[in-house]
Amino acid sequence: MIVAFQGEPGAYSEAAALKFAPASQTLPCPSFDEVFAAVRDTRATHGILPMENSIGGSIHRNYDLLLEHDLPIVGEVELRVDHCLLALPGTALADVKVVYSHPQALAQVETALRQMTGVDVVAVYDTAGAAKMVREGNRRDAAAVASRRAAEVFGLAILKESIQDFRDNITRFCVVTKPGAPPSEADKTSLVFSLHSKPGRCSRPWPASPCVTSTSPRSNRDRCAESPGNTPFTSTCRPRAPTPACSARWPISRTSATGSVRSAATAASSHKPVR
Repeated sequence: MIVAFQGEPGAYSEAAALKFAPASQTLPCPSFDEVFAAVRDTRATHGILPMENSIGGSIHRNYDLLLEHDLPIVGEVELRVDHCLLALPGTALADVKVVYSHPQALAQVETALRQMTGVDVVAVYDTAGAAKMVREGNRRDAAAVASRRAAEVFGLAILKESIQDFRDNITRFCVVTKPGAPPSEADKTSLVFSLHSKPGRCSRPWPASPCVTSTSPRSNRDRCAESPGNTPFTSTCRPRAPTPACSARWPISRTSATGSVRSAATAASSHKPVR
């Protein structure tokens, strides 16, 4: 198994990939788009993507990519994210004048950054990539927000540990692969679709169902004011006890009933596909 992830070795996505499949090989990719491309082109058997963080919220680009690619979700990983402030060995905290990291990571450590006076904050493509930049730039006035493993990979010192705003900082990752048979112990379904842009469309209550119950927050956002179907919307559901009324076809028919579906990615996390 080869699992593609976005970022450099030492990234949180790599840690999530190894949590999903400890014996797997990992394939670093420069962007989320490239993760999907690696799976599509069979350079990797699976791809792992962060979808939402308990502090920073949703990673919207990955919802868009699920709509653009026919790659079903076949697994889910929740990873505790513990951010550290990393710098070249011998660098003092007072010497730091610039801090690099991924925008999501920077959003998760705002309190710690506010306490550092006279420091420029620069968003870059990856947390481990930020650590790589500090090492290769050989700057003693620069630091990176990244993982402990990134410190080991790039030979950096840890100036401060656990600097995230909240202790319970969890990122949920989804694992995608080419269409095929998912694991037999299927118990979860995720949908990504878009609705017409109308006032109050996303706030309309969904009809109650005896078949499924939501197990995670629904996420929505506007993509383009001019687009007729512009609101990517996700919902993760887990089946209740089977009843005669339940049908594997329900999620798609119910989705169609709530609005005009421009594109739908039916995804399975350890579950059977919806047909």
